[in-house]
This record gives sequence, C-alpha cells and structure tokens, in this order.
Amino acid sequence: MQLVRVTSALLLVVIATTTAAAAAAPPLPAASTRRAHVFLPEQPRREHQLLLAALEALGVEQFEPPAAEQEALARWAQLPGASDDVDLVWSFAASPPYSELSFPSAFRPKLNHLPGAERLTSTDRLAAHVRQGQRQHGRYYFNFVPDRFVLPRDHERMAQAFPAAAKKVELELKRERDPYIYQRFLVREQPVSTDESAQTTADVIIGDKELAAKLAGPLAGKQVEVSSYIEPYLLDGHKFTVGFYVAVTSIDPLRVYAFSHASVKIAKVAYPQYVDSSSDRGAYNFDEFVPPWDFPELQREFLELPSAEREGSNAWAIVKRYLMMKGLDTRRLQREIDDAIMRAIVSSRGHFQSEIGKLKRSQRSADADAEPVDLADKFFDLWKFDFELDDMGKPWLTKVSSNPSLAPEHSVFGTDEAIKKRMLFDLVNMVGVHPQAKQPFDSFFRPSDAAFCAHKCADRTRVWDSACWSCAGWFPPPVARRLFESVAEYARRGRFQLLFPDLEKDHSKFLDTSLSDHDLAFDRYLKSLSSGYAEHPESPLSTDRKVLCVYREHCSGNGDCVNGECRCDAAYEGLTCYLPRDPSARTNELVAPAHAAQATLGEQDGAQASGTWKEKVGKLWNGAPAAPAEDADAEAPGSNAGASGEAAPFAPAKLLIGLLLLAAFVVAGRRVWSAFVSPTHARKSK
Repeated sequence: MQLVRVTSALLLVVIATTTAAAAAAPPLPAASTRRAHVFLPEQPRREHQLLLAALEALGVEQFEPPAAEQEALARWAQLPGASDDVDLVWSFAASPPYSELSFPSAFRPKLNHLPGAERLTSTDRLAAHVRQGQRQHGRYYFNFVPDRFVLPRDHERMAQAFPAAAKKVELELKRERDPYIYQRFLVREQPVSTDESAQTTADVIIGDKELAAKLAGPLAGKQVEVSSYIEPYLLDGHKFTVGFYVAVTSIDPLRVYAFSHASVKIAKVAYPQYVDSSSDRGAYNFDEFVPPWDFPELQREFLELPSAEREGSNAWAIVKRYLMMKGLDTRRLQREIDDAIMRAIVSSRGHFQSEIGKLKRSQRSADADAEPVDLADKFFDLWKFDFELDDMGKPWLTKVSSNPSLAPEHSVFGTDEAIKKRMLFDLVNMVGVHPQAKQPFDSFFRPSDAAFCAHKCADRTRVWDSACWSCAGWFPPPVARRLFESVAEYARRGRFQLLFPDLEKDHSKFLDTSLSDHDLAFDRYLKSLSSGYAEHPESPLSTDRKVLCVYREHCSGNGDCVNGECRCDAAYEGLTCYLPRDPSARTNELVAPAHAAQATLGEQDGAQASGTWKEKVGKLWNGAPAAPAEDADAEAPGSNAGASGEAAPFAPAKLLIGLLLLAAFVVAGRRVWSAFVSPTHARKSK
C-alpha cells in the first residue's frame, strides 16, 4: 500500500513557508522552560528500561507523586490531583482502573491505553467483534480471525465444530498426504491478561475424544480457549509468526500507524509431516523461537545484523523476499494484513468513544474559567497484531497484545534492542509530550488578511497550505486546532507509517460512527498534500520523488546524501549504498575510458579496422559490400606499416582470390600429372 512519503523536515518546511500572510505579526513568545514528566503507576521494571531511555532522550523526566504509596491503585488515585505536573502516563496494566478515577475538566496528560481496548486485545471479544463485522459487512471483509470457543460456555458450539470440520474436507485432495488436515484445533488455558507475556502454551487436538481427555486432565476446572488450527505456510520447514506494532494516536480524527520493523518469530522445532497430540509442541508454539537473523536460510540475506546500537536489515522485508521467491504474492499478503488491522480498529471507533464518554469528570475551583478538555484526544495505545500464514498464504490474525514486550531479546547473532529503542523513541516523539513538540497554535492561527485569502486561497483543495486555514469558509478554530495537531504529529512519525486515513482505499465505510469534521479535515489535508502540491515531479514533496536520506548515515555510511538521494562511494552501489560493488565491474569501468581513448586514436590514425575479421568475411560471404578501403594516407608510398609495431589490416577479398588461384593451380597440376603418368603405364603394360 502506497502512502504519502514525506519527511518530517520537509513537512515542517511547508508549514513554515506558508505563513507569509502573518509576516507582519508580532514575534512568537519564547518557549516554556518547563520540563515534561512521565508518571509510572507501576514500579519500574525491566520493561521500562528502553522506554525510560527514549523519554530521557526527548527530555522527559520521571514524576514521583508526593505520597510514598507503592500500591498501583493508590498511585493511580493520585493522578487527578497531579495532572498539572504530568504530561504522560505509561502503564503496563492490561486494564487500567479508569472507572475508579475522576478526570478534571482541564486534564492535560496523555495516557497510553484506550478505554475499551479489550474489544481487540481479548481473543474472545475480538472473535465476537469480527463475527459482528461479518453480519454487518459480509464475511468477505471480516474473514481474518480463526474460529474461537471458550469452554464450558461454548460447549454446544464446540460439539458441532468437529463434525463440521470433518464434513468440509470429505473431498479435500490434501487428505492423501495428511489425513487430519483442516480438522485440528488448538486448546489452551485462557490467559489471565491480554499482555504478550501472558500467552499460554497450546496443544493440538483432533476430535472430541482428545478434547474430553484434556478437559478431564490438565485443564480440569479451568477456563479453556479452543481455536481452529491454522495449517501453516512453512519457512524452510518451520512454522513462523509475524507481529506488527500498531499505534492509535487519536480517536477523533482516527489515526492509525504501523511501525516499519515487524517482529518475526520462527518455531524452534522443525514442522513434522503429521501433527497430532503427540507431536513436539515446539513445532507450533513460540514460547521458544529463533529470530530471522539466526535462521540459516535467512541469515545470509542480512546485509547487517541487528545490534544494540543499529537496527540492521529489515527482517520482515527479508522474509517477504523469501516468500516471493517461493511464489507467494507478497504485495497481496501485505495488503491483506493492513486491511485486517484497519478494519478491526476502524470498526471499533464508536466503541472507544462510548467508553471514553463513560469516564467521570470533575470540576476544580482552579479550572472554573477553563474550557473543558475533550478526553478523546488524551488517549493513545500501542498494540501488537500477531499473524500466521496458512498453507495458501492467507494471513490470519491470532492475537492482539495490549502490552507488547518492550524488553530486548538477545540471541546468538543479534538483538532487537535497537529496533525497540527506535520504535519507542518514534512513538513518544509522535505522541508529542516533550516540550519541543508543543507548538503554540494560538500564535500560529492568526487572523488572515482578506487580500491574501482572495489571492492565494481561492482554491479550496490547497489544504496543504496552512496559511489558508484561517480564511473565511475554510476551518473553524476548533477544527483547525485539531488539524494542526494531526499534521504536526504526522510530521514527527519517524518510521511509523500511516495506515488510516488511507489515500488508496476507503476504509471509512467500516466505521461504526459517521465521519467527523476532524476526520474530513485531516483527510483533505493528506489528499491535497499528495495530489496538489506534490503533483510536480521536481517538488521536494512529490510522491514520485522518494526521499531516501538526510544524513550520510542513511546511506549506510558509504555515500553522501545529496538532495534526498544517496551518491555512493566508488566501492558501493544501491539506493542506500549498502551493496559492495563487484571488483571486476569496477576494473572494467576504469579500463573502459582507456579503451575508448585508444579506439578514438586508432580511428584518427586509420589503423582501426571497421569491423572484425569474422564480420568482414560474413559480409563478403553473404554478398554484402566489402569494408571500405583503408585511408589513402596509410597506403602512401614510403609508409611503413610495421613501424608502429602493428600489422597492416588484412583484406578478405585478397584471401578469396588467393584461394581461387590455389585451387586452379591444383587442378592444372593434377591434369599435367595425369597426362604424364598414363603413357608410362601403357608402355609397361605392353
């Protein structure tokens, strides 16, 4: 899916250069020297290390409430009173106690969990939500989650699932090599939370008898989750899963981003020919896994292994390249993954708004004159969408984690520490809680000049020009303020890619609410940015001209960045100068000019033949005119062809004449010999 490829620096340049109408206005006030603070309701632990490092890099300090309470709920209770001193609240609780809090009308911090997110992060509720989407929009659009059952609640549905699966494969040809294909199920204890670390190990079952044995044995008396087994598309004989880090930064307007690096996990045990209840669980579970940079079949594709300081090659891009070589349409695969993510989130926007509307609000005496803050813009969330590919290459959404693991994973040859560092840094930077991101909208949105508006802003599609926003008939101040925040966030997105709004596909039809004025304004801005200002190929913001670099480091340290493109050093090539050049090709490039100069000199001296010997003979044999004669100066009397050390050019016509003369001489000689020998033989006979 093509997105608008615009760098943050260039977007800020657009905003800065389009404020010419306010050039005569007084200077902007100096930025506040107040430091931003983050509040951690839970005590810091290993998962906080990379987060705190990213916050520290952006100038955000940790906030400690005055009371020395260490219990999480007690620390949460102190948040409303300390909201003026806090800019960010980051919790690792799967379900924060929002219902126990009373949010002040001037509440200013941003919280890292959306109310009502359990609709997606709970596997049971996600399956129910997708079934509802199938009823409303059709199974074609919402067929990306395997069937799930919770026992003992869904005992009747589960009893019907086994015979239905057996009937579905009666005519399946794949049963010849696997008699149980498409009839397997996974059974596991229901996780206690929606965190990634809370996922429990699953067992394969075939038939109701094996399920009954599990329920009577290790799973007796427990809440059990059963799901259809996904017959896997194997990666060199191993099952694998891929997880995408997805950020929802706002509900109104709805903005959904996905991080460019995905988490790929490969099963540690090779996949057997037949999978049943006795098979090694390591073949289809990912409690222990092999990262792509440790996997022999993929390791050689990594031009740079990930480390604690550098992200290295993109593992998901390498896996897609491998799948493409095996015949899989990876563009369609990525499109189906993006569609599943967007449809699951977009169809839940109304639910999120409803849950936010249920939160209790309070009015403090200090905020009596302040305008109430809309809480819809105070929540964001980071999820991890895990997908598995079936044997036909179709992606299935297996889990959405509310708290993805932020602790670095170390392996033999690499670590994802730098990837998670970058992901957290870009997320916090995009959310914009640090002082550098808080631009004063009131100073930006100034009264417009009527002459300027009439001259520059007559075209209502020119939304990318922010100087026109204050003109009559454009945007009301509340809409312009929210649009300003959305545009600034989009400029800070880093390696996050915007999924929704989408310029190519209209996923708004899956919304469970109508589009708001904020949605329409941001959509207009993106479309104008891509089709209006960027329709000129030479424009820095042109979608045809992709900006690849800003610094030399973006060119792998092997080239200079010139106008957004890498100019590689002599020994490297590629868009980002990551490929060492072939030494023989480099030698040919160095020798070619010398050969060209020698050829030019030979043409000037008349010593260079107009074709090779084979070409001339071929022309002569096919009846083509012979090569032109050599320069008259070369045959002038007194000239010495061997003086220069080179032989005179050889004429094919002379060769042919010589051969003909030789043939005539042989024929004449034979006749003379015959005439001489015949009389002598006759005399001897007599």
